[in-house]
Amino acid sequence: MRSRLSGLIVAVGVAALSSVAIAAVAPKPRTVFFYVSHSHFSITLVTKTAKQIQAGRPGSAVVASGVLIVCPAGGSASVSELLLGFPGAKLESTHGRYRFTRSYNWNHARLNIISGTGAGTHTFLKSAGVNVTGTVATAKLITGSVSVNAKGCSLPSSHYQAASGKLSG
Repeated sequence: MRSRLSGLIVAVGVAALSSVAIAAVAPKPRTVFFYVSHSHFSITLVTKTAKQIQAGRPGSAVVASGVLIVCPAGGSASVSELLLGFPGAKLESTHGRYRFTRSYNWNHARLNIISGTGAGTHTFLKSAGVNVTGTVATAKLITGSVSVNAKGCSLPSSHYQAASGKLSG
């Protein structure tokens, strides 16, 4: 009888342990995640809720989600940057982590001339294709990749590790 009881206790313990799922870590609401690769690109992701990345437009008066890439110097040797917004994303729990993938076209992306011929001016590109992935590694870190395809200003798939900071207010 005693061995049966011991066996039952062990079986219940193993079943309980094996059924415990590891909970996915979600970022806190109203948190800014930022990464910069000097002379290449930056990405800003702002959480609206614990499971949603907020949409953002470049030039907003508040911190907004978006992508900035430094364009390769053209024939005029001008340095320019391309500002792209982000349409927002829902974080989905898969394999124990919150993740998102967004592929979108950003119309009227702003191209700023930083130095060289035309410095201080800007123009708009008709459309730019953007791919962004992200995984919430910890409550304070989102890792992923970003790529941009635009006429005269593209970024091959590049890895980022965006660290968090809290929005005031």
